[in-house]
Amino acid sequence: MLIFIIFIENSAFFYVFGSRCAQLGLRFYQHFAYIHPFYDANGRIARILMIIYLLINNLTIKREPFDQSKGKFLKRLNRCHERFETDKSDQYFKYFFQFMKKFITPSNLNEDEC
Repeated sequence: MLIFIIFIENSAFFYVFGSRCAQLGLRFYQHFAYIHPFYDANGRIARILMIIYLLINNLTIKREPFDQSKGKFLKRLNRCHERFETDKSDQYFKYFFQFMKKFITPSNLNEDEC
């Protein structure tokens, strides 16, 4: 849990704009799923929090193509987790991010539409 708190404090998580938002949203998801703070539903809670963070930053995940690639997503996420506290952690996160960034797009939600 301490690793997760340090990540949030050091990343200026809520003050980043542009393409870095997608990267931080995925890092958050990776860290949250890795520390597994709850008995059940960690992945679902992490996805909800990541989606909210992306929406706050006017980004969204294209659901249909992502859902079709969920097995590949889990495989890459598990590879990140296997190397989480090693010197290869960043390398595998980049691999994970390269896979995921094709699903992250600008949100079409307008404040006027709410």
